[in-house]
Amino acid sequence: MEKTVEKTVEKTAKTVEKILKFISENNRITISELADSIWITNKGVEYQLTQLKRAGFLHRVGPDKGGYRVILKDA
Repeated sequence: MEKTVEKTVEKTAKTVEKILKFISENNRITISELADSIWITNKGVEYQLTQLKRAGFLHRVGPDKGGYRVILKDA
């Protein structure tokens, strides 16, 4: 069971790194574009973005259409 948890944590960390990388390259990237780029669902991206916002890594500026994300600190 511990190996499963370790793999999940490792995979999540890689996903977060990828999301932050893509946002740093294009802060106007959409959830759909992120999902396609890192091969997870839109809901998975939304979940990770919410977690990053709660942890203080990301901030959203502007409306849903036309806004952008700002990386506040590296993960």
